[in-house]
Amino acid sequence: MDGSGLTQQPKKQKLNDERDVVDRNIKCLHNLPEEILRYILSLLPTKDAIRTSVLCKRWEYLWTSIPNLYFDGSELAKRKNFMNFVERVLLLRGSSDIKTFTLYCDVQRDASHVSAWISAAVRRNVQQLYIGL
Repeated sequence: MDGSGLTQQPKKQKLNDERDVVDRNIKCLHNLPEEILRYILSLLPTKDAIRTSVLCKRWEYLWTSIPNLYFDGSELAKRKNFMNFVERVLLLRGSSDIKTFTLYCDVQRDASHVSAWISAAVRRNVQQLYIGL
């Protein structure tokens, strides 16, 4: 026996250490100004930016003012979920301007929805609009 098993940390200790690192990182991020947090969130896909709202109370609605929106509905099996997601994001989003609106979906099949989404982006002074299949 080489004894290497003696130097390894127990799994529970390793998980606790990793959790401590994550907690420290969240605390560091928590203290950043909102402008910087919004910028960081704007670099993420929209779905991931929204997921950050559960990290702390301060971030709960921060996603509603991110300037870049990215939607990818290329998975046809989840088409209805995708359409509901885009609708809710645009409905719950604040009135701040949209810098970039990117949409990948079946444009012909969902023409009326896509038209409404584009109109919502235009009402928020969208600067760049990307639509693809």
